[in-house]
Amino acid sequence: MKRRVLGILMCLMMVTGLLAGCSSGGTETTTSEAAAAQGTEAGGSSTDTYDVGITFSDLSNPVWAELVQEAERYGKEKGMNVTYVDAQSDAAKQVTQIENFIQGGMDVIIICAVEANSIADVTKQAREAGVKVVAYTQVN
Repeated sequence: MKRRVLGILMCLMMVTGLLAGCSSGGTETTTSEAAAAQGTEAGGSSTDTYDVGITFSDLSNPVWAELVQEAERYGKEKGMNVTYVDAQSDAAKQVTQIENFIQGGMDVIIICAVEANSIADVTKQAREAGVKVVAYTQVN
């Protein structure tokens, strides 16, 4: 269990590093609360907030549920809006979720794939749209 938690935290740290490298200035990111206190909505006019979408293969697993909590906590700490979805072990559903993340303007998508082969085309679309894609895999 600790390995999986560590894995998702490492993915989120990679995302933070990717986004820091893509940042146009040296300003630090703000949290949603700080953006609201400044009169802006997170993801709105503030360019310091990043949107991260995570699609999990199956959230009925308690380990994945714990990872959701850690991702939300870490995202809040780093000024990222974290959105997660459950593919419920359905590869086609996961492809649709990734397409929705692309259309929704996510900066980063983390994918815990149901089937790696099924997401090849949609991850290519995401990268072509300028979205950073991180694959989080599990070893069986």
